[in-house]
Order: sequence, then structure tokens, then C-alpha cells
Amino acid sequence: MKIWYIHESTMLPEHGALNRGYYLGKNIKALGHEPTVFVGSHPHNTDMQLIKGRERFHVYTTEPCQWVCVKTLNYEGSKLKRIFSMFIFYHNMKKTAKKFEKPDAIIGSSSHPLAALVAIKLGKKYGRKSIVEVRDLWPESIVSFGVAKRSNPLVKLMYSFEKYLYKHADELVFTMENAWQYFEDRGLDKYIPREKVHYVNNGIDLNDFNFNKDHYSIEDADLEDDKLFKVVYVGSIRKVNNVGKILDVAKCVKNSRVKFLIWGDGYELESLKKRLTSEKIENVSIKGRAEKKYIPYITSHANLNYMHVGQASVLKYGISANKMFDYAAAGKPIISDFACGMNPADVYKAGLTCSIDNVEKIAELIDGFAVMGSEEYKGYCDNAVRLAEDYSFEILAQKMIDVCSKDT
Repeated sequence: MKIWYIHESTMLPEHGALNRGYYLGKNIKALGHEPTVFVGSHPHNTDMQLIKGRERFHVYTTEPCQWVCVKTLNYEGSKLKRIFSMFIFYHNMKKTAKKFEKPDAIIGSSSHPLAALVAIKLGKKYGRKSIVEVRDLWPESIVSFGVAKRSNPLVKLMYSFEKYLYKHADELVFTMENAWQYFEDRGLDKYIPREKVHYVNNGIDLNDFNFNKDHYSIEDADLEDDKLFKVVYVGSIRKVNNVGKILDVAKCVKNSRVKFLIWGDGYELESLKKRLTSEKIENVSIKGRAEKKYIPYITSHANLNYMHVGQASVLKYGISANKMFDYAAAGKPIISDFACGMNPADVYKAGLTCSIDNVEKIAELIDGFAVMGSEEYKGYCDNAVRLAEDYSFEILAQKMIDVCSKDT
């Protein structure tokens, strides 16, 4: 089966981030199919432009499968340019598609809705199945995080467009398990049949994770200190992530062996560092950015991995954060500080959860992990490994193939 996966914001394998397309492509090919991944020429959150000349697209022969880079606009730092870039990608993707043999199925991944729309349009044109993959509940996330009100005319227009995409796609794939509850909450269940909605979360490529863990180490005195009970957070440090709450938790921890190690970057990094000094927080060390290839080593040397995301009502439909699966593959317990409709760590009993609103209780749970008996602690570790195995991209790729081959 020939499968196109259209995802403007994913990156080429060598750039090492936003790589759902990479891992799906790799494992779909390993299962005997022919995937082609179409990406934008301006990788998200970078200043790179991969197509310098006038060409509309460029084909990469890089493993594990065929990658096609479609010309887009450099938009870093400009919301207006980013919107314009979406339309450029949509236009150039339609033109680029003419140069390739027709696929059997076309997946449009909605890092933005025009990637989903172009999959639908190309599916209609070629008489092929179109699958809209929803990795972010757009525009619900905009409302949930307080960026705009539901009554905003532009948001209302976005909701109408969302309904159009859901109605006209042949199949829908969501990375959050409680997506059908969203359909019911929004009244979309009146227009969309339940059997059209599928669940394929993000996950982990265990071969790559274990290879990186064994081959890419990082020199860090805290990680190597066996006397410490290391609580590790890896992720962005921006306002929406509210990482300052982790510092609030650290201030409430009583066990002197516990130390929080924070890896990440973002525009709130310096303000966090200032808090460490001004508030004399001595059990936190902010390490800065770490390349993705070092994450397996870092998380595997933790005693407890900290799952933290900004609070938002949209979380009631589930979570698909990549770090969840990096943490699970590390085989260490996970502490989560948010309410969520379906948290895999809770389902698999791979850790414990408490709302970030109760920092004292979270600190109490962390103190408990630090003195936990070896058998109980090992139980959490074993469950984390089981979680990672069940969310391996080999299994997820087969689920995606099943959606692509499903009779409509």
C-alpha cells in the first residue's frame, strides 16, 4: 500500500524533533508498505530554510523512507507570516502531488488545518482515501488556553471549518483517546459516525531510544550522584508550560536527598533562574536545552520523571505529549501534576498523579517515592516499561495501516 503522510511541521530525521512522521514512516515501511512523508521546508521553531532556490519541492532519499520537502515561508517570530506559510504549503503541496504516483491513502496531519484540507482535496481528486489526523484539538485548544473566547467571530469560523474537515474526511485519527467525548460535547456526533473516529496516540521507537541511551551520554554531576533522588523534567520553558509551578513544588519537598533537574529552553528560562537565587531554592538545578538524542540517557538516570503540562480544560479529552513515552521507555516512575481524561501513566499504574493546584500534596508524593520500598518502586518501573512497549511505533504504525485499509 502506498501511503502519503502530509505534515508541514514535522522535521527531517537529522533534525531530530517533531518526528511522528519519521517514526510512522519508518515502521510503516518495515511492515511492507510504501510511505512518503511530505514536510515543510521551514522546520518549526528553527531559522532554517531547506529550499534555497525557486524549486517547489525537493526529494530526500534519506532513510527510512522517501521524504519530500515542500517549499514554505520562513515565519519564525511572526504569527502573520506563519499563517501565510500555511497557505503557501497548501498551494505548493497540491502542485507537488502531481509529480508523484497516486497513493492508496493520504493522511493530512493537522499541525494546522490546511494540511488536513489538502489531504481531503487530493483524496477527492484521485479517488483515494483521505485520513485527517488530529494531534491538537484546533480551535478548542485556543479557547481552552484562554487565547480567545468561544464567542469570537474568528473562532466561530474556525469551528465551522473544523466541522467541514471532520465531515469530508473518509476517516479521522486522534492522538487523544477521549476524542469521542469532544464530539459529544460539541454536538459533532450528530454529523460524524462513531466508527469513523480512531485513536492512534504518539509513542516511542524503543530501538532508537535504547540505541541513543547506550551511545549518547551527557556529563552531569547531579545525574551521576547516587546519593541524590533525582526528579527530572524535560520540556519547553514557556508561559504556557508554567514550569515555575515545579519550583513551587520543590520548595515544599522535605527530603534533603531530593533534587529537581530541569532540562529545557524557552523565553521564561532566565526568570526561573532568577527565582532560584531570589527565593534561595537549593534543590533545583536548571540545566538548559538538551538535544533529543540525550533525552534517553537523562530520563533513564532519573529516579522519578516529572510529567508537567500547562493546565487546560482540553486535557479532559486525553494527552499525547511525546515526553510521556520518553519517560515510560526510561523505565522509571512518572509523577503527573494535571487532571486528564486519559493519562496512560495512570492507566498503566506507572506513577502517581495529583493536581498542580495542590503543590504540598505533590511534594508529599515525591517525598514518598524517595523512601519507597524497593518492591513497590520496582512495580512502578515495570509498569512504565509495559506502557512503552504497548505504545511502540511498531504497534502504532499497524494501527494507522488498519485505518488506511479500512472499508469506508
